[in-house]
Order: sequence, then C-alpha cells, then structure tokens
Amino acid sequence: MSIPSQKTCPGVPYKASRAPAAVLCPFRAYYAFFVRISDKGGLFINSGKKLVIALCVLAVLVSGAFFAYRHLTPKVAEGTKTITVSVRHADGQLRTFKITTAAEYLSGALEQEKLIEGTEGQYGLFVTSVDGEAVDSSKQQWWGYTKSGAYVDTGVDKTVISDGDSYEFSLHAGQ
Repeated sequence: MSIPSQKTCPGVPYKASRAPAAVLCPFRAYYAFFVRISDKGGLFINSGKKLVIALCVLAVLVSGAFFAYRHLTPKVAEGTKTITVSVRHADGQLRTFKITTAAEYLSGALEQEKLIEGTEGQYGLFVTSVDGEAVDSSKQQWWGYTKSGAYVDTGVDKTVISDGDSYEFSLHAGQ
C-alpha cells in the first residue's frame, strides 16, 4: 500500500502548481496522518488512530457509567408506606414507632412525626435531636442509624424508604 501521489490521486487532475499536496489530494493527508509505511513493507498506526480508539473507549465507559447510575440507584416508591423506627437513647431506653407515610425519603417521614430536628449542612441534614434527645457537642455525640441492622451510607434526607423498612437510631459518642 502506498501513499497516493499528486499524479495518481483519484478524482483530482494533476496540476503542476505550488499548492500543497493535501489540497490537491485530500486522501494523501489522511494516509500521511494515520498510517505510515515501514521500510519492510508493514504498516504502523500513528497516534491519530490511537486517539480515535481512545475516544471510542472513553465514550463506551461514560455511557456505561451513565447506565449504571440510572438503573442501579434506588427507586423512589410512591404511595403510602409503613416503616418501623426504633430509637435507642443514651440511658439505654428503646422506643419503637410505626410510621405510615407518603414521604419518599426518611427525613420526610421522621419530620412528619416530629421525631427529628437538625441543621442543613453541605452534606444534607445533620440530625441534632431524635425523639427529644439532643446531642451534646462537648461530648462529641452524634446520631447514627441502621437499616435492618446495617449502617446506611446516606443521610436521612437522601435515604429512600420502602414499605416494611426498619430503622434504628442510636446516640454515639466520640469520633
């Protein structure tokens, strides 16, 4: 395979002018950029083709990440739901509440029953009080919660609730 010359470029009449070869033969510029011929007759792929391949791979990865985000995130359940919320106070007392709500997120259900208070921060709602017991910042206390025994990695305002869910809030001290 050889690079077309000005004389042999299909569809372009030969002109003995000072115009660059790319103007006279658009194919010549393509071959010169993407493919070069070795001394032994083999072809080498230049960086232009590698760039095209890398962009295709990147497009596949981005579309895969978008698909995963759209289809693997929790779906909001609409309609009325009944959840159970248990609160373990600092003195060891355990109180359990059954909440029937149309809220989509845990914070909405808890605020409906006036069970939590908090402040909005850069990461969402920071719970400062549950069932009337406030944290003592001098003791580095904070409220943590679990869903069916496992800690939840989202805030109460981002936790999607479903019918039959069970949550437990506990007061913790320290970091």
